[in-house]
Amino acid sequence: MNRLSAIAHELSAIGSTKTDLSLRLSNQRDDMNARQLALIPPEGWSGKNAEERKINEQRTYAADETCQVIQTAIKSFEAELAGAEHAIQTLVDERRALEWQIRARLVEAVIGHVITTQNGNGRGKDARVLEDTAFDDFADDLADARLTAHFSEPYPPEDDPTIMTTFYDRSIEEDCPF
Repeated sequence: MNRLSAIAHELSAIGSTKTDLSLRLSNQRDDMNARQLALIPPEGWSGKNAEERKINEQRTYAADETCQVIQTAIKSFEAELAGAEHAIQTLVDERRALEWQIRARLVEAVIGHVITTQNGNGRGKDARVLEDTAFDDFADDLADARLTAHFSEPYPPEDDPTIMTTFYDRSIEEDCPF
């Protein structure tokens, strides 16, 4: 459980870092838009056609030192943000693997048998990852069996004519080979 707590703290810290990076990136993009608007000449971009005007616009932005500084900051924040997202995904995968190990141990404790788990196919760092559907199906079957055993009525004695047997009881008796 200590590792799960540590993962939660790490996710919290990385989440706040990610939020900070996202805000900084957004601010840099706003600064870039403002700088590009400031560089537009009052008479518009020169050129014979739209293609030449677009080329002149891009050359102006590329030659401007402020645009270069802002663009470098944008690339830096994007790289840091991608690293934070990767770290978050890695921790989430590790947490899920640990949670599935705990679930498998709970099932083992309930039924008294060792549960074999499947390979995680690259999810998380642990190869013992129990699939959702397998766990849910098993848990449902176990709960159904326990409920049926707990709430089923006792089987009526065969020699009591006042108790009527159900179709289910008769079909089992009829189908039984011995």
